Amino acid sequence: MDESIATYEWVLETFFIIMMNKKLISIVTDGDKTMRKAIKKVLSDGFHRMCSWHLQRNAFTNVHIKDFTSTFARCMFMRRNPEEFEKAWHEMVEKLGLNGNCWVIEIYVKRKRWVEAYLRGNFFGEMRNTQRCESMNAYLNRFLKIRLRLYEFVQQFDSAIMRIRQNKTKVEFESNNSSPVLSTKLVIFENHAMSVYTKEFFLKFHEEMKNAELFFVVGLVSHDLLRAYTLSKFRHPNFKWQVQF
Repeated sequence: MDESIATYEWVLETFFIIMMNKKLISIVTDGDKTMRKAIKKVLSDGFHRMCSWHLQRNAFTNVHIKDFTSTFARCMFMRRNPEEFEKAWHEMVEKLGLNGNCWVIEIYVKRKRWVEAYLRGNFFGEMRNTQRCESMNAYLNRFLKIRLRLYEFVQQFDSAIMRIRQNKTKVEFESNNSSPVLSTKLVIFENHAMSVYTKEFFLKFHEEMKNAELFFVVGLVSHDLLRAYTLSKFRHPNFKWQVQF
């Protein structure tokens, strides 16, 4: 077995032990082939997606055509359904003359691991890229230097963690001692969300609530224990969504 694959497998298995054998259901990587092999073996039930930031950087590096990167990003973040993505993708390829581009062909084959329309139904907690862990690396690099002695490393690492805890305490204080303005008709729902979320996360959730108010029911089919609602959206009458309950 390749040594690097074995290392990734060991890291994943160690993580399971720390998490009391709770396996990850979702994982985001930069597309490293060795890592993918390890994930496929150890995380057979999990869902693996490719980092959107790395994909956009690779698109810019591999295809030197004006507007490709922005059009590629629009295709990647299309949320409606795979058919619309396929239509938009093939139109882009045809328009920009990319039928023979090796990178475009290769990345299209992997589309089910990076296109939002194909990733629907898999939970990633709003994460599309690996920058959350990379930002932590960048943060720690402000405290840690290459030539630190072991006791100095421990001191600096402790200082870094202390700063994070202080910032967390400040955010919690602000959340506990201030209240966001309620602005939807779902007052009870808003109050409950405000009681369980931090102020920062409540504001993100609040945007989703306001967006949900733009939808209205245009059809309903009931069958035994299942209800299927057909929804339309304000100012978007041509688009339909189906929600099963």
